[in-house]
Amino acid sequence: MVPAISLGVATLGTSTKNTALRWIAAFCALAYLPLYAPASAAPFEQPDSDAKFVRQVRRIFGQFRHADLQQVFKTAQPVMCSELVSDNGEWREVGFFNENRGFGNWFRTSIAEIRSQLDVYKFEGSCENETSALRVTTRFPVDESLKANREKLIPFDEIKIRFNAPVAGHFEKRTEAYAFDLPYLYRISGTNTHPLYALSPPTVSDEYAPEAVNRWECKAVTAEDITYRFLICRTTLLSRNSSPGNPNAKMAYGASAFSILTDGQEASTSVKLTFGDDTDLSAGQ
Repeated sequence: MVPAISLGVATLGTSTKNTALRWIAAFCALAYLPLYAPASAAPFEQPDSDAKFVRQVRRIFGQFRHADLQQVFKTAQPVMCSELVSDNGEWREVGFFNENRGFGNWFRTSIAEIRSQLDVYKFEGSCENETSALRVTTRFPVDESLKANREKLIPFDEIKIRFNAPVAGHFEKRTEAYAFDLPYLYRISGTNTHPLYALSPPTVSDEYAPEAVNRWECKAVTAEDITYRFLICRTTLLSRNSSPGNPNAKMAYGASAFSILTDGQEASTSVKLTFGDDTDLSAGQ
């Protein structure tokens, strides 16, 4: 049984460097103490062709913009453990969609912007098989530190980063997705009935919100003409005492959002992605 919670329209909205989450709920306890460090100046690996990479990001955005995202996610191919951890295992966000288009969507068109992103999702594990359990470590820049850099008050390498403790990632047979829960949210504004949360801390002293958790479920974005590796990740806001992965849980329309992540690497193979009615996702462009 899933505990009864007051769940209204839940959204993942986004500013330039900050993923914000709107949710209604209240409950449980705080997990880990954060660690801070200066931002690394190391750039994101540059693909062989910036233009090719950006074209593929635009194509994915165009395909998904008017699609039934729940259906796209359902029919997407599973991502393999070895793909998630390959190279340095670091993935960065390049696009965002809410299933309720009224809440907006966006994607990045500048490869320089993607390379300079400080928010990272890092997958680690031995991958004894392609559905092995993984560790997922996240890090996000502190908003006030980013602002100081934009205003030229501090250099880039002095931007403060919050490193979150690793969480367990596992392969779900039901959805064929890698799933993990992030209990690292910050309440940044809003009323008690419509609180607003973010994955990046507003200030160095901010603590995690004790009541909220952000569930991620990730699968591969594949199509005949997509050569770079992308993930489509369904993200949902839940209370800390929600039952993990309850297949009977009913979510309000707009309660799920979808992030597109990339590791900037070209895949060794590509697979054609189709909808349930055998309509080619790459058609009609």
